Amino acid sequence: MRSQGVALVTGLVILAAISLLAITAAGGLTLQRHQAANFQDRIRAESAADAAQSAALAWLYSRPDSDRQAGCIAACFLPDAIHAPGSLPLQPEFRSAEWWAEHAIPADRHPVSGEPGGVDVATGLEALWIVQEIHFDAIDPAGNEQQVEGLAYYRVLARGRGRQANTVAVSESIVARPWHGRYETAAYPPERALRAFCDPFDTELPCGVLAWRILR
Repeated sequence: MRSQGVALVTGLVILAAISLLAITAAGGLTLQRHQAANFQDRIRAESAADAAQSAALAWLYSRPDSDRQAGCIAACFLPDAIHAPGSLPLQPEFRSAEWWAEHAIPADRHPVSGEPGGVDVATGLEALWIVQEIHFDAIDPAGNEQQVEGLAYYRVLARGRGRQANTVAVSESIVARPWHGRYETAAYPPERALRAFCDPFDTELPCGVLAWRILR
């Protein structure tokens, strides 16, 4: 009788241990699923930010020379949807979603008309971009084959949001773009690789993305 009681107690202890291990394992699997879902949503947000950057570059490369005053250094007539130097607040990457919705351009929309017609963005994701001119250099057109008269530098901010509202990725790029010369602007929406716009320029003329980083 005593041995039966010991066996019963031992069995209960083993059963409790097994139950505890099962609960712990289930909790671990749940945590892993949440981590995997968060990681996947982070990837979605970063992909949306990449799409926003592509839309911003396509718009910048598509602007004709008439959108910017030749030889102008400051307070120039800037292309639509491009902010003037000093017009953005510090650290816009931490501004609210409402601020971005008011000041940024959706990647899948035309920057002026607001109609569909930008770059493709996955369903359920948000992709926004902001372009700001930060510096302009007038150059001698006789010193390059394309007779370019000016070189502008831009700050491109791209914000992507995943399926969860709090999953946000913001990137920043510094981009160079020549103005006023013998070259063809790109199409918007883009019809070929973005880099194709920069291919004709002399190697001495910076063009395209010069630097890139994740801000958030």
